[in-house]
Amino acid sequence: MWWRSKVFQKLFFAGILGSLPLQSEGMDALELHIAQERLGIPENLARVTDAHWLSPQSPPRFILIQDVHCYPQVQSRIASLIVHGYQEWGVRKVFVEGAFTPLDFTVFHRIPNKTKPLLMERLLKDGELSGPEVAAVLIMEREWRDPPVSPFQTFGM
Repeated sequence: MWWRSKVFQKLFFAGILGSLPLQSEGMDALELHIAQERLGIPENLARVTDAHWLSPQSPPRFILIQDVHCYPQVQSRIASLIVHGYQEWGVRKVFVEGAFTPLDFTVFHRIPNKTKPLLMERLLKDGELSGPEVAAVLIMEREWRDPPVSPFQTFGM
């Protein structure tokens, strides 16, 4: 598997969205580029700014996504990165800074499919819906055709 490379035995991954490429103090630009490619993250979505794997037999245990609040484009990229993690890496838990109560996303399941993208786009633009919340709705819609009352729960940090 891709994470068996000795280059990645001692790396920590942190994603930063919507910024210029940064260089880690511990890694050179080539190592960061290799980590970016191995994770399969397009550079227009996010950039690896630092990385550290504890074990070459497993993918990173934690991914830190640096957030810029209330910027719809950044929130959309965060949603895309979370969905990518769900599909490609098996991510099943996302911890969100500032989340303090469980949220019921099933309301979106009851909105007609024609109207749903427009509503989500408007809520995202107005700062009423975050990237992680958009990801939860998209994943819920993909996975559950008849969702339970609250299939996702957010956990504050």
